[in-house]
Amino acid sequence: MKPIQKILIATDFSSTAHNALIYALDLAEMAEAEVFILHAWRMPVDAATPYSHDHYLTLEKEAEAKMQQLRHDFLYAPKVSYECLVKSGNPVDLIEEIAHEKQADLIIMGTRRAEGAKTWFGSITTHTVKRSSFPVLVVPEEARFTRPKTIVLATTPEKVIQLTELHLVKALASTFGASVNVLHIHPTDQEYPVEQQKLQEALDHYLEGITHHFSTVRGDKPGEAIETFIQQHEADILVMLPEPHNLLDRLRHGSTTKQMIFHATQPLLVAK
Repeated sequence: MKPIQKILIATDFSSTAHNALIYALDLAEMAEAEVFILHAWRMPVDAATPYSHDHYLTLEKEAEAKMQQLRHDFLYAPKVSYECLVKSGNPVDLIEEIAHEKQADLIIMGTRRAEGAKTWFGSITTHTVKRSSFPVLVVPEEARFTRPKTIVLATTPEKVIQLTELHLVKALASTFGASVNVLHIHPTDQEYPVEQQKLQEALDHYLEGITHHFSTVRGDKPGEAIETFIQQHEADILVMLPEPHNLLDRLRHGSTTKQMIFHATQPLLVAK
């Protein structure tokens, strides 16, 4: 089992991103992991003027100055090895590119509660969750790091889990001595499929050596069922897999993963 060795933190210098950075630094310290802090900026669309080059240099200097301030505020007495990166380009593309370049085990980003659907269309965090090939840990603005004791892995009937997708769950549980509670949300009008029993047996074997439990909740609103369960069981991290909907379905009808990104009160790990 590969340990967590390298963590990429994406920041826009907002208070939400600062909170995620603090969380990530504490996690990295306990995991003895190396940290890469990335800020991606880009030229405004309307900046294509004869003075674009000067504008570019100004924005670049502003971004560098903000990163220097971040170092001063949060890394004045670093307890982990770190590198700060300021790049120009599409944030989602750069996050993926740097994650590959640095061979990151985990991407950490912040999120805040949404009011309606507008935040979904404009959030770098949600677009990264959708497109990245790396596990993404989403940290709500009110979350504070504590040593994880309980990790909840939520599944539903349409999820086809490749056990290798859960390597980071095993790494987290092993690193912090946490238990894993596998939660299956089952629609009230459906029978339990044979595949569900096979999945439980496979997970039981895969998680051998790690304290784990299996729970089933019937309900037709997965988001609400998950939220209730993690509150009742005082989960420290919620793990979900991207849903098998295409982009159009997600934008039209939403998804459980998207709902949890904007309404969860504890960190959400989207495994890949």
